[in-house]
Amino acid sequence: MSEYYFLKSDNRSKMNGLKHLKAAARVEYPQAIYELGLRYIEGNGVKRSVSKGQKKFTKALNFGCAEAKYEIGRRLKYGIKYNRDEKLGDQYINEVISNSNGDKLRNIAFEYYKRKEFETATFLFDKAFEKGSIVAGNDLAY
Repeated sequence: MSEYYFLKSDNRSKMNGLKHLKAAARVEYPQAIYELGLRYIEGNGVKRSVSKGQKKFTKALNFGCAEAKYEIGRRLKYGIKYNRDEKLGDQYINEVISNSNGDKLRNIAFEYYKRKEFETATFLFDKAFEKGSIVAGNDLAY
């Protein structure tokens, strides 16, 4: 939603993007809540706050956001800014993979690719391809 603004280099555009992202989160758009959670955890455009990021992830998860569920699962599994719980992390990850179609998994994979988390991205592109996403097969070629 606000990605366009964040791609531009000037601060005014970045602030507009953040404003739109926060507005979408206020009306409970799950993807925006998840994206805002990432920004808080990473300190991207907002003051870093792990606790605010975790709360946003949980809220997005409660709205059924697969991206949030996968993100929390990965963080739980490896203890990344969450107390490590490998079993629960695996459960969340496996639920997302089982319950998502190939195109949804491809979209999640692409988010990790953009963040330069290539191992996770490749894993998800492969799962997406197995579930019928032809585009994911093309992504694997790069």
